[in-house]
Amino acid sequence: MAIPIIDGVLKVVDTVGGIFGSWMDRKKVEAEGKVRVATARVEGEVKRAQTETEGNINYDQTAAEGMRYSWKDEWFALLLSAPFIMCFIPPLQPYVREGFNVLAGTPEWYQWCFIGAIVASFGLKTWMGYKKNGS
Repeated sequence: MAIPIIDGVLKVVDTVGGIFGSWMDRKKVEAEGKVRVATARVEGEVKRAQTETEGNINYDQTAAEGMRYSWKDEWFALLLSAPFIMCFIPPLQPYVREGFNVLAGTPEWYQWCFIGAIVASFGLKTWMGYKKNGS
């Protein structure tokens, strides 16, 4: 008589254990799925960053190659150096001061166009490095 009761208890334990085991298996599969999704997101972000970096490098290389025989870079270097040099020549200092006062009054779109032309001339990577250094 004791054996049928033990058999019944064992069947109940087996059934409960099977249900619990199935539940644990489902939870394990769900956790593995979440890990795969998180891994895929990180890999996607890394790939996006690599593609963006490669694109910036390619752009700068193409721009540099296109400017190989151009005087535009030299012209901008002279243009940007002229006020700096004039600041050290006392009779020219009022002209520099007044010139920058006038430039401050130009429309913002003109200032951005001028900055854009310089950025295009010297390369995007140079500008981005300048912006990252706190200016």
